[in-house]
Amino acid sequence: MRQFIKIIAAAALIAAIELPAADFYDLHSRDFWRPAGEKVIFDFDKITASGQVMLRSREHIKIEENRTYNLKMIFSGNEFEETYVYVGFEPCDRKGASIPAYCWQSYNNTFTQVTRSAARGAYSFFVKDASNWTKNIYGCVVADAEKDFSDIPNSNLIANAVVSIQKKGDEWMIGLREPLRHKLEAGTNVRQHAHGGYCYLGGARMKVPLDGELKIDKKIKGYAPFGHYSLQQWPKNSEYAYLIILIDWTGTETSTIITEASMTVE
Repeated sequence: MRQFIKIIAAAALIAAIELPAADFYDLHSRDFWRPAGEKVIFDFDKITASGQVMLRSREHIKIEENRTYNLKMIFSGNEFEETYVYVGFEPCDRKGASIPAYCWQSYNNTFTQVTRSAARGAYSFFVKDASNWTKNIYGCVVADAEKDFSDIPNSNLIANAVVSIQKKGDEWMIGLREPLRHKLEAGTNVRQHAHGGYCYLGGARMKVPLDGELKIDKKIKGYAPFGHYSLQQWPKNSEYAYLIILIDWTGTETSTIITEASMTVE
């Protein structure tokens, strides 16, 4: 019996050693953030922002695929005017360089191939299949895409907003708001991506109600499959991230208070 207890105790000790310790980040600390100017006041238990403010962590955070990043925040509004906030991360590569959202924020099932060469400056081009493409002012087109998304992050931006999608016999014609940035050769693999800000784990354009509270309790873990954008998973091939908070992003110049503010990584 004593030997059995020893075995159980030893197993528990090994499990405890292998279990990664949780990292706790107190987001109330001025030292956590890059200098934000006079619009932001840091107290022991709250952050007060006056007007439109961007908070960005001073250091980037290492992304570990098997760990869970839990962000908890409470935004308090005032009695005069509601406002909106954005909460998320700015993904980075292994060198800590920011990866713009358009490089990894793709639309599902939009991988296809150019069927006719198109000159730089053209306002349209032809592809094999655009049945899953969408007209969107935030949409864009990248070249040298790979079907398995191994090209992500892809910075080869060749065109911005898609304004028309028409089936022409066995081909599809893509109409653009702005001209092609580079010549497109027939046979080039392309995919439709989307412009955007960051990886909004907490959420984008969240309302802080008039004289009320907005509570955030969100988790992110692992990488999004197939390179697709997800609010609960990291963009493919990102290795670090900065925490980003955009306060009063509608520019109402109102006062917003962050009371609870922490991140736990375990």
